Amino acid sequence: NPLYPRIVHAEFLRASRSPAGIQRIAKEYFRPIFTQLAALLEEGIQAREFRRVNVIHFIPSMVSVIVFYFITAAPIMHVVIGADAMSSELIAERRAAVLDFITAALFVPADSRKAVHGPESLLPPHRSIRHAEAHDKGERK
Repeated sequence: NPLYPRIVHAEFLRASRSPAGIQRIAKEYFRPIFTQLAALLEEGIQAREFRRVNVIHFIPSMVSVIVFYFITAAPIMHVVIGADAMSSELIAERRAAVLDFITAALFVPADSRKAVHGPESLLPPHRSIRHAEAHDKGERK
């Protein structure tokens, strides 16, 4: 259903007036996925396959690149390019473009791994999932 992304977006906007529901969904569904993805990214960073990105900011940025198209860009693109942005052909093109974009943002070129990573002291500090879980319990980290 082409309206599904807009319905989901409307539910998120509605949830801001009553945050208990969205908090439950975030804790039960989003946090486990976020935690697994953050661990995967950290593993890639430690293996020097991925750039040293701040995973707390990289994950929502990556998700936005994927989701925004379906919520907002597709209807606008229909007007701008004069084609159905939800067609199989354009969705396939979008998929390839997103994969290329995320790959360029995340992977370290093999010939520049040492230069990109440099000393570990340059790694910016960032919050972790444990920080969010401690916040839920009223603790400070």
